[in-house]
Amino acid sequence: MTDGEFNLNFAGATTANLAYGNAAATRSIPHAKQLCTNMRAAGIKIFTIGFKLPNASARDLMKDCASPATSGVTFFYDTSSGSELDQAFKAIVRNIESLALTK
Repeated sequence: MTDGEFNLNFAGATTANLAYGNAAATRSIPHAKQLCTNMRAAGIKIFTIGFKLPNASARDLMKDCASPATSGVTFFYDTSSGSELDQAFKAIVRNIESLALTK
């Protein structure tokens, strides 16, 4: 879950090279995309929730990171209010219940 503003530490960043705003996005977005690719390749189902996403690129990143919708299960949620956020979490709980855990 994110608001789409990449302004915090991420794996591989050190205290000396933390970045905020556009500088953080430039470095952290490719890292986030690679993490998503690696998780999907490992067979991990990914649910994402965007909260008040600031632009189409943030929305696309979250949508592309999420697992593709299948069998009526939604993996990407774009929310802009507390009630929408609550509904997204409830939907994810329902969807998780319909997924089977495998070894």
